[in-house]
Amino acid sequence: MLRRLLSVLAASTLVALIAGGGAAPASAVTFGSNVVRPSATVPWAVSVYWSPDAGTAPQFICSGTALSNREVMTAAHCVEDRGFYYVKIGADVLSRGRLVPLEAVRENPGYSTRQFVNDVAIVRPLYGLGLRAYPRLAGAALATAIRSRRPPALTLYGWGVNQNNRLTGNLLAARVVPQTRAAQSAFGATFRPALMLAAGRFVATTNTYSGACSGDSGGPLVVTSHGVPYVVGVTSFGARGCAVKVPTVFTSVGNYSTWIASARRALPTLAATDNQALPVLESPAGISGTVSLGSSLTCATGRWSRNTRSLRTSWSRDGSGALATGSTYQVTAADADSRLTCTVTARSDAGARTSNAAVTAVEAPSTYESASITGLSIGVSADEARGATVTCAAPGYTQPVDVTTVQWYADVYGSRKTLATGSTLTLTDDVVRQVAGASLGCSVVSSNAMGSSTTQGEVYVGGLTPPSIYASISYDSGGQAAAGVTATCSVGAVTDATVSYRWAVEPSYTSGGLTSAAQLLGTGPTYTITPDAMTALDGHYLACEATATSWQGSDTAVTRDYVYSY
Repeated sequence: MLRRLLSVLAASTLVALIAGGGAAPASAVTFGSNVVRPSATVPWAVSVYWSPDAGTAPQFICSGTALSNREVMTAAHCVEDRGFYYVKIGADVLSRGRLVPLEAVRENPGYSTRQFVNDVAIVRPLYGLGLRAYPRLAGAALATAIRSRRPPALTLYGWGVNQNNRLTGNLLAARVVPQTRAAQSAFGATFRPALMLAAGRFVATTNTYSGACSGDSGGPLVVTSHGVPYVVGVTSFGARGCAVKVPTVFTSVGNYSTWIASARRALPTLAATDNQALPVLESPAGISGTVSLGSSLTCATGRWSRNTRSLRTSWSRDGSGALATGSTYQVTAADADSRLTCTVTARSDAGARTSNAAVTAVEAPSTYESASITGLSIGVSADEARGATVTCAAPGYTQPVDVTTVQWYADVYGSRKTLATGSTLTLTDDVVRQVAGASLGCSVVSSNAMGSSTTQGEVYVGGLTPPSIYASISYDSGGQAAAGVTATCSVGAVTDATVSYRWAVEPSYTSGGLTSAAQLLGTGPTYTITPDAMTALDGHYLACEATATSWQGSDTAVTRDYVYSY
C-alpha cells in the first residue's frame, strides 16, 4: 500500500484495483500552498513517523490531527504495521519539531485493506503534547451538510509530497469542495457515501484535481465555522499518483462519532496493559566516583519515561562482555588504560532501550629504565663527594604521573639503610661516611590513580682514608725524665686532621692503648714533669697517647718510656 512516504503499491490486489481504475491509499497536498508557521497557526496538524525496530531512526510516513493533549487521530492504514510509532509536534518544517512516542494505538477493527472502509485510528502519545490549540470533531449533521455541498469550502492539510512528487518539508494546505459524484464515478463501489467523504478542487489548466498525495494519509479535512476548526475527514485514499483526474476520499469523522468516543476512552487502559512505546530516556545515565585502583564507581540509571517496567545496570570494559551487574563496580588493576562503561537497559512492554555512560581509567606508570643520579661523577672518591648536592630523577613515563616520591639510601653489600627523602640530597660528612666504599642510591616511586612504578639508581663512592700516625717521647734535657723536665710527644706529619694528647703513668708495660690502671697526668703535645709525678713515675712508665682525627675517621698511637731515678 501507499502509506509510507513516496512508496508504491505492494499488494497485488490493490494493483488490480488501480489497473481497473480503482483506489490506492493516499498519502500530500497537490496544487496547494505552504502554511506559514504551522506550529503557531495550526499546531494540531501533526506528522506521523514509524520505525521498524529500536535501532532504526523513525521515518516520516503520514499526517495526523492532535485532538487533545493525549490523543491524535490518523488513518488506520498508517498504524497497521509492527514497529514503533511517533508524532511530531511543534514543527514548521518536517526536519524540525519534537518526536513523541505513541504508547497506545486503537484502530477501527473493521478497517479493510482491500476496500479502505473504516480507515480511522486514535492513538495516544506517551507524553502530553501541550499544544496551544486543538480542533473539534464534526458530528453526523455536519457530515450530511458537507455531502450536500454545505458549507461550500473545505481545507485539506498534509505534510506529504506535492504535485511534482517532491517532499518540500512544508505543511501544505488546499481549499477543496465536496466531490461525491466524481468519487462514485471514479471508485465505484469502493467509495461508500455513508461512511466516506470525497473532496477536491478541479484544476482546469492541468485537467487534474487538487487533493492529497503520498504522506498526507491520516491528515485532516477541516471546515471552519465562526473561527473554530472542525475536523470532518481523515485522508484515506485516492487514485495512484499525485497529478490525478479524480478527487481524494476521506473517512467521514461525523459518521464515526460513537466509535471515536469509545476509542478515546479505551486509550488509557491500552497504555497501561499493552504499552507500545519504547522507554524514553529523559535524563542520561551517569557515573560518579573516582576512577582509581580499588575505588567504587556508581552508575546512576538516569530518568526514564513512566512506561518503563524495569531497569538493569551492567558494566563492561572497552566494549567487551559484561564485567559485572548492579549499580556499583570496584576498579581493578585490569581496568588500567581502558574505558569502563555502565549500560542501563530500560524495558517496557514494547521492548528495551539502553543508555550508556563511560569513564576512562589511566594506564599505571610502567618503565624499564632506571632512575638517574646527577651531581656525582662515576667512581668519585669520598673526599670529592663531600659537600656535593646530588639530584635523583625518575625516567620519562609515557603514562600520566600524579605523585613522585624519592628515598635516598646507602647500599652496603646489599644491605640498605635509609638516608633521607626528597629529590635532592646534600652529602654531609655523616652521609659520606655511611656510603663510602659502597653505593649511594635513590628509589623513585611514581604513582597515579591506577598504580605505581618503582625504579632505582646508584653511584659508587670511594672508601674513607682516615689519618695514620705513630708516637715517640723526647725530653728537653736531652736525656731522661726528671722533675722539671719537659717531655714532648711527637707524631710525625699529619694533614687534615686534629691531634689530641693524653699523658699518663702506666704501672707496667703493655701494648695497645692506655690501660684502666693508667694515672692521667695531663694533655697537650708536651708535659712538664712535676715532683709528685716523678715520684709516681719512678719504676714505672711515662705514656703518651696521641689521637689524630679527621672527618674520615681517627687513628691512635701510644708510646711508653720507662722512668727510674738514680
